[in-house]
Amino acid sequence: MKKSLMAPFLSFVLNGAGQIYNGEIKKGVLFFFVSLLFSVLLVVGIILLGQAVLDSYNASVHFSSLVWMVALVTIAGLTLCLNGLWSIIDAYQVAKKNDHQGKGLS
Repeated sequence: MKKSLMAPFLSFVLNGAGQIYNGEIKKGVLFFFVSLLFSVLLVVGIILLGQAVLDSYNASVHFSSLVWMVALVTIAGLTLCLNGLWSIIDAYQVAKKNDHQGKGLS
């Protein structure tokens, strides 16, 4: 499989893996940790939002708390998606450039 196809596939499976495959270790680790951070924020936000919704039936949660939790989930999810898309596109572009320059791995 050509490197320009393998790198974006690896980044699709695990953000940053395509960059590491391309030899850009620091960039790959950065993509991975950004994904990890926002995955944790997304999970925590979903848990807090679910708990707040359950508590709202008892009127113990203010509406503004729900808004902040929805914002957290939305921002974390959107950032996670954009980071993943950027990781895939970057891995493809670098691999294609390396293939064109004859730097592709066999």
